[in-house]
This record gives sequence, structure tokens and C-alpha cells, in this order.
Amino acid sequence: VKEAAQKIVEADVLILSIGAGFSKDSGLSVYKEINHEINDKSMSYRELASMNWINDDQELFYGFWGNSYNLYQNTIPHQGYSIIHNWKNSILKNSAQKQWISNYIQSTLDTFIQTENYKMKIKKNDINFSTSNSNSSQSHPGNFFVYTSNVDGQAVKAGFNQNEVYAFHGSTQLWQCQSACTENLWFLPAQFHFKVDPSSLRAQNLNECPKCPLCSKFARPSVQMFDDNTHVVNYNEQILYDKWRDTVRRIVVSDKKGGGGEEEENVDWKVVVLEIGCGRRIPATRMHDESWVRDLNHPRGKQSKKRCSLIRINPEDILCSTTTNVEGHSLYFDESAVIGIKMEGLA
Repeated sequence: VKEAAQKIVEADVLILSIGAGFSKDSGLSVYKEINHEINDKSMSYRELASMNWINDDQELFYGFWGNSYNLYQNTIPHQGYSIIHNWKNSILKNSAQKQWISNYIQSTLDTFIQTENYKMKIKKNDINFSTSNSNSSQSHPGNFFVYTSNVDGQAVKAGFNQNEVYAFHGSTQLWQCQSACTENLWFLPAQFHFKVDPSSLRAQNLNECPKCPLCSKFARPSVQMFDDNTHVVNYNEQILYDKWRDTVRRIVVSDKKGGGGEEEENVDWKVVVLEIGCGRRIPATRMHDESWVRDLNHPRGKQSKKRCSLIRINPEDILCSTTTNVEGHSLYFDESAVIGIKMEGLA
């Protein structure tokens, strides 16, 4: 734990990577704990979160997602979010070097969002953030980002800026047309509440469930469900995160600071991926986090050195694979860059 703490204190860039285990400290269930008796049959999260229910059993579809929406809206984020928010505003700003890379990243993103390609992409979603309670501002992420598989919207609710959170499975906070007749995404009214029978997990009064404003079909949460081929991607989050990651990678593997009229100097950049509560049941987050270590410590065409550390906090599974398969090639994974801590979380 002391080694992990020291890594965080020294970090020039911090990626907070969180899964369902992190939300558990707020009282929310992890995937393996989600099941419900439906018609005398115990149904798992995998079965309940299927897109097929919107056609096969709309009461069950809106019962499950409506209950989830209500629960997430009423849940107060745990103290762990505040702890990391304080790190972002203190530890990541306590040196000239950290301030430099943060400003460099923000400046790069400020230029990027002025490009026509970016404007065309986010225009497809046409998200009106003024109708939400999110912390959306004009400032762009610097040396901190949240990457999460969670669809509960807790990171933004806890105070992180909408622009520095990438919920890659989507979010129950944003809604879309069930048939994707448009790529528009929207927030439900602030006081909206689904009527759900808790015993049967069925929605009561389907007529009050959200509709698409264009085609009048039922709306659905913009979440990547199982058996789902109509999920609309939140381009603003996806494109911004991809550009942020590319910017971090370019400056960190250069091992330099400066340029563009500023005198360059050699720097040993330090990046930390802090992974909390990400299991193997849906391993996409773990794979993403390990890829940071591989890309920064063993970049193609560049010197291999320890630029990135992965701190993996998990009560059960802290091990990594010694090889990572990328595009058919088996690449060595340096486990020495990983600190595994068996504990529940930060709260």
C-alpha cells in the first residue's frame, strides 16, 4: 500500500479506472449480485440486461432499467470519490512539471475541438447539457481522466467534470430512440421517476415511459446492453478520451518537455492507472488498463522503460496475464509495473 501511495504522489498523469466494485461502496450491487425471480425463474444480470426485452416484455424492460435509473438517481456517491477528487486538485498540481503537462494536454484538446471532424461527430448526438445536473464546463481535461464501465453516472454526480469522464458502456443518464432513428441523446426531466413494482420488477403504466421525440417510439437508456445492435455512442466522450489518451502517449513516450519555441528538456514522466473494482466477469476495463502499461512502457520504435504503473485494487483478483494478445500477436506484459492490492476500495 505504501508503494502504491508513493506512485500516486509522484504521478504526472492519473487515470482513474473504475468498475462495479467501486460503486459497491455506495450500496450498489456488482454484477454477480444482480438477480431476480421472474415467473419463478431466477434471472441473472446477463439475462435482465438484454435489449430483447423491449420487444418481448416491455414491462420487464422498463421495470429493470427504470428501477436501475431510480436507484442511481437516489444513490449518494461514497467518500472514495471525494478522496480522489481531492488528489486531482492537489497532488496532480503540486509541481511545475505536473502543471506543464496538464496545460499541454488542455491546449492540445482546445485546438482539437475546433476541427470540423470533431464538430460534425458531436453534432450527431446534439446533447443539451443544460438540462442535466452534470458538471459540464468549457475547460477540458488536463492530467486526469476517469474511465469506467459503470452506467450509473456516479462519477459525474460525485463532482467530476462531464468532460473528464468516459463511461464506455454508456450511461442510464442519457436516453435515445429504441430503434436509433436518430443519434440524438437526451436527459430525462430532473424529477422524472419510473413507477416499478419492486416484487415483480415490472413497470407500472408504460404510457408514462420515455418516448423518442422524433418517431414517438419508446426510448431506452444509452447503454450497451446484451443482444444490442442499436446502441448510440456518446461521441463527445469517446472522441475526447481517444484524443486525450493519444496526447498523453505522445508526450510521455517522447521523454521530453517543451518544444514549439520552448527549449526541450529530458523528463522521466510518470503515469499511474488506478484501477478499482474491475473484475474478470466483463474484463474490458482490465484489458484497457493493462494496455496503458504496454503502450507506455514498451512502445513500438521507442525505448522501453517504466513510464506507467498500474495499481489494481480488487478483493479477489489482482493478477495479470503475462502475455497480451494484440492483433494476433502475443506481446510480453511486464508484471513488475503492476501493484496488486486485495481490498474493497477507498471508502
